[in-house]
Amino acid sequence: MLVTSTREFREKQGQYLGKVARGEDLVLRSRKFGSFKIIPIVVKSEPRQGWAKAAKEMAQIGDDELLMPDVFEDEDLSCKQNAPMCRYKP
Repeated sequence: MLVTSTREFREKQGQYLGKVARGEDLVLRSRKFGSFKIIPIVVKSEPRQGWAKAAKEMAQIGDDELLMPDVFEDEDLSCKQNAPMCRYKP
């Protein structure tokens, strides 16, 4: 177990956090606030995790209507010959 002052921890933060990440225990001692054990937290979340479930729940209660239309009245979705994303084939 590593025990260090908060002052020394501030000076060598990267070194201490690396040791904690490798499994060593670390206790910070502060004169003003006492002692604290530093414990790494691993958060493994996937992008958009839970979105499908939330969308189903919103649909069930009728809270899934569009906030704005998909196509605006003055929007031109026709493909132009030199548009960068257009696969124009005359």
